Amino acid sequence: MANVAQPSEEDLLASRNLKRIWEAKKKHLGLTQENIAQDLGFQTQGAVSHCLNATSILTAGLTIKFAMLLKVAPGDIDPRLAGVIAIPGKKNEREGVLQLLEFWLNADDRGREHILAVARNEADRYGDFVPQTPELSEE
Repeated sequence: MANVAQPSEEDLLASRNLKRIWEAKKKHLGLTQENIAQDLGFQTQGAVSHCLNATSILTAGLTIKFAMLLKVAPGDIDPRLAGVIAIPGKKNEREGVLQLLEFWLNADDRGREHILAVARNEADRYGDFVPQTPELSEE
């Protein structure tokens, strides 16, 4: 039998938060497990259920995708991401940042370089929002 990673208390908290937010927002946003499965990169609705019921550990990327679909900050789901991904205060700015994160998740290295360049040009609007990152290698 293979060793299966046991969820930490933080993982369990993230799953509980996700389920609470899901229950509160799914109807208003017109979301079902079936219709978000593909957006999350899953083959079936069952994988979404595993995330909502803490039988699968949420990765940071998956947490960000759920946050975008539920229109919340990733830190609302997993507090460990609150300090890493700070979302500006105005609703339209939060949605813009969440869109930017979605582009980041789907971008190749060149696309990420472009996103970072745009973000750095806007850094004065957002203060310390843009983290200093090592330069991406050119291959």
